[in-house]
Amino acid sequence: MRVVNSPVNMFEFNIQYATGKTSSVSLGVRVPIAGDAMSLVNQVEDYWIAREPLQVMTLPQLQARERNGWILTVGGLAAFLGVIVLFVMLNPPGRGAIAPLSALALTFLGFARALRARMVRFRKFGK
Repeated sequence: MRVVNSPVNMFEFNIQYATGKTSSVSLGVRVPIAGDAMSLVNQVEDYWIAREPLQVMTLPQLQARERNGWILTVGGLAAFLGVIVLFVMLNPPGRGAIAPLSALALTFLGFARALRARMVRFRKFGK
């Protein structure tokens, strides 16, 4: 969602509809804004920006976020494999199972972060 200033102030919502398993259609919907409602417009825009902060990031910021996500993914996967190797070698007590689970959670967090940044980057700037 963004505010477009030409020819009059309007809200612009970009919506993506799934048309099949592997295809989708992107449509833009514009809603005119009354001239005396600019304070309300700012509140609505702030709400959407707070809800979707990636939408206002620049291309270098999105690329850096995606890169950090992939680094987190690879690091988490390496930690997971390292912990598994240590488990096989040392055979620790049952409470030590938190280590591979947390490393796997770190891997999934990094993957989700990188994938989300990539999708927003593709939508805003293309491939």
